[in-house]
Amino acid sequence: MPIIKSAKKSLRQDRKKRKINRGIKDNIKQLTKKYLLTITTKNKDKINQQFILLQKAIDKATKNKILKKNTANRRKSKFASKMLTK
Repeated sequence: MPIIKSAKKSLRQDRKKRKINRGIKDNIKQLTKKYLLTITTKNKDKINQQFILLQKAIDKATKNKILKKNTANRRKSKFASKMLTK
């Protein structure tokens, strides 16, 4: 555990930020699962809606530097190709 006052504050900030980042990543995982389930239904309207929601979440995470730019682009590309093939 840190002894210096500034190190204690830094630890508090890191824990808070980690909790927020994990929540955002969990949200992306949940949206991914929903998206993959809607692909099996073959309903194009629902698939498009889920894809847009997933894409928005990935873009927001990238904007806040939770995901790296190339990782986000790779994921979006993968999900878009799944939408086109099904």
